[in-house]
Amino acid sequence: MPPDTILPALINTKTINALNTQEFSDEIILAVQDADEDIQKIKSSLQEKHKNKERCFINHNSGLLMHISFHQNYLKEDICHNTIIISHSIKKTALQQAHLPQVGIDKTYFILKERFLGDGMYSDTVNYVTSCCRYKRKSRQKQAYGKTPIPTRPSEFISIDIVGPVRSHNYVLTVLDHFSKHAELFPITNIQAPTIARKIIQ
Repeated sequence: MPPDTILPALINTKTINALNTQEFSDEIILAVQDADEDIQKIKSSLQEKHKNKERCFINHNSGLLMHISFHQNYLKEDICHNTIIISHSIKKTALQQAHLPQVGIDKTYFILKERFLGDGMYSDTVNYVTSCCRYKRKSRQKQAYGKTPIPTRPSEFISIDIVGPVRSHNYVLTVLDHFSKHAELFPITNIQAPTIARKIIQ
């Protein structure tokens, strides 16, 4: 069964378009992985205990094909990072989720790669973000005015940034109000777009 028929069946009353503002559940991603022939070949080789040079593994709890990597954060702490191998069929929707805050190419890619791994993911991010209507409009406005808009009331213009990962995969969301110069710091456990949006709204 192709992925575009699996997704609606799993979501029931939700449509594929509704996924643009929601996180993928493990159930949905697993169904799409099961329909992907390339991913199934990797899973089969792992189950047959073939040598794995790509650091892939099957998560025992979710059944998802994942990838493990190691890096150091800015505190020089060793971080073990597990990401989900993403199927090409849902890559565009995942990009839409990552780009919900309407950030640039690098931050969109950073949000995406915190959860997913896939071939050509950075080039796909570049193509998607540069083709985004709002991104183009923001770029034109920056060239036309050449300076940051001056706010006239609180919360009219805010800046957000993400610091981390720091200690056990936690992050810090920073929000600055340009009118009052008031800054707030929020601890968050992930940098998915819905999590950030909920914190800002709260």
